[in-house]
Amino acid sequence: MEVPFMQAVAFFDPRLVRQVSLRMRGEVLRFQAYPFPDAKLMVIADSLGDGRTGKAILHSCELKERTRGSTEHMEVSNSFRLQSLLEHIDKGGVSEEQVLKIRIHELRTAYQYLMRCGQLKRDVVNEVFGVLLEIERDLAEPKRNEHKLAASRNVGKGIGYRSPKAGNPVGPVAAITAKASICRLERRIAQILGVRRFANLRLALVTVFNKEAEQLFKTLKDEKSLRSKAFSRLIAQLEYMRMKPFEAPSRRIEALYASFRSGARAESDVYLAIRRELHAVLLVCVVERKAIRLLSYMTHHGLDEAKMNFYRREAIDALFHIVKRIDASDAFSADARTIAVTRLHHARNILVQEDLFETPKKRLNSAGRILKELTAILPV
Repeated sequence: MEVPFMQAVAFFDPRLVRQVSLRMRGEVLRFQAYPFPDAKLMVIADSLGDGRTGKAILHSCELKERTRGSTEHMEVSNSFRLQSLLEHIDKGGVSEEQVLKIRIHELRTAYQYLMRCGQLKRDVVNEVFGVLLEIERDLAEPKRNEHKLAASRNVGKGIGYRSPKAGNPVGPVAAITAKASICRLERRIAQILGVRRFANLRLALVTVFNKEAEQLFKTLKDEKSLRSKAFSRLIAQLEYMRMKPFEAPSRRIEALYASFRSGARAESDVYLAIRRELHAVLLVCVVERKAIRLLSYMTHHGLDEAKMNFYRREAIDALFHIVKRIDASDAFSADARTIAVTRLHHARNILVQEDLFETPKKRLNSAGRILKELTAILPV
């Protein structure tokens, strides 16, 4: 089956490449890159052997703020990791927005009550001011967002203010500062919505790219003859595979096919070499989707022991079946087979240990790191 011309690769037209300046780790680096909409996301076109070719680069206002402007851009290893990052940004935004809406409701209730009441009674101070104090602490450092910090300071001023004569808390003052905090939190929610719109557009593009790129490689794998017109058309589409983990294998497959077309190498040798490239990159896709993604979810979502056990079994089973399929296939080179099986077994052995729950995050990160090393080695 021939893959139709892909819809998510329009940004990899060579005519769109432009020079970009990236601020990373305190350095300003210049590259040729394919920019996505508004250049907040781009993919390095050629980095002259430093390993960045095909890497996605994401602009981060939070990173800029945290590093006081020394670093604005972050590297993302491949398109699967980029998809997960964009999903995390969206989900994190949803969670933060929900929390802030609860805080706004609490502040608005406190404002309305404190503006109506006269002299504050002790039980009112204990209850209403107790809620405000909790909000002040929740929005204070180590939070970094300027609107959250300003809201925290506003609330603190209100609950800390005392009348000059009697030295008592003053309801209207606390109310006014609560209202000012509401305005600050509403601005933060507007920021979150902007970030989510940014992430969602790019998430849609990257998700489609991953699906269509993987399907292209699967279709190439199923083609039986290098001489067919279908194979030639599929090879032409590899030109648009400009994001890792697809970029390097695409260039090698193009070179192999060119050696066949020129008569420099026999068809059987080229076909075997291409199949090995295809199986290696498809293995990377499976490990990314079935294992690394799952381990990342387990690490960052604070699962209870029952759910952790459920997902751990899923990850162990996934790794077992991946190794089984590698053993059953004759399309991997001896080196690729050894690298893959060794690392997959190593990661699986970490997950099957009964004392995983003593240091779950450490063990999951260790298994994830081994698998990420595998996906970095095989397709490049």
